[in-house]
Amino acid sequence: MDARLAAIALGVALLTACAPVGTGGAGESGSEPTSGSPAHAPSSIPSGATGGVTAYVGQSSTDAAMGRMQVYVENGTGAEIDPDAVRYLDPRLGGPRPGDRLRAIPAGSARGYLVALPQRPACGGGRDVSGRVVLDVDGTRTSVQVVDPTGVVRRHVALRCDAAATDRLATMRWLAPEVDGRGASATAFLVLALQPTGESGRLRVDRVNGTPVLAPVGSDVWRPAVEVAGTGAPRELRLPVRPRRCDPHAFQESGGATAMRMRLHVDGRPGEIVLRMDTSVAAAVIDHALDVCGLGGP
Repeated sequence: MDARLAAIALGVALLTACAPVGTGGAGESGSEPTSGSPAHAPSSIPSGATGGVTAYVGQSSTDAAMGRMQVYVENGTGAEIDPDAVRYLDPRLGGPRPGDRLRAIPAGSARGYLVALPQRPACGGGRDVSGRVVLDVDGTRTSVQVVDPTGVVRRHVALRCDAAATDRLATMRWLAPEVDGRGASATAFLVLALQPTGESGRLRVDRVNGTPVLAPVGSDVWRPAVEVAGTGAPRELRLPVRPRRCDPHAFQESGGATAMRMRLHVDGRPGEIVLRMDTSVAAAVIDHALDVCGLGGP
């Protein structure tokens, strides 16, 4: 493939491998905002406040792939706010989460501060708890309630806790795709390996969603409906795959190109996880998609 498209493929592969395998925050296929677009109410702060300081959570597809979110602070005080420190506090995430990319907030504007999301949040607690952002400015500390209109924190906690329950019974990972042929006539299968841990229980994979770049062959989603016992034998699932779109923009802009959302049952309880491909597997899958689309090299 030419240098430009090679860079697209490598960039997507590296991005989708940034978060740990088995967990993540990428959205439903086709529902995650494009890279750099915050997932929040587009025209107003959801709190309804007209003055003072308000805050809300947003997350782009790139943020989700990188295991982070942004806390947006809007300054309605009429004077610039230049914080010395920004921290997000939420019992679901454990201790204070520091905000990165510190900078001043001009009057009448908002700024987003990057907050890393923990790999192991608190599981089993209430999911309707709201967080707060603490601003330290010139020795003064201000605490502001944070609105999360799209449920970024709730979804992150649910995905991570479902992943922990899944990992107790089986290790799941993507293997190198099986590809036969070249160009538009080539066929390929994504290969999902399930390695039981030896713990008692049962895991059923009900549904695997595609991504903005990858789609199932012959259906809207994959429905393997495969069940494994934690004390049983390993399994490998083969999912026929095709490119969803063939414009270079789709490959370049999708932060969740190889992050596959799954619905499953763990000991009869429904759950949902996102299983990300590692760098080499993601690169092979994207390379195949580019080849099928006629965007690869000779």
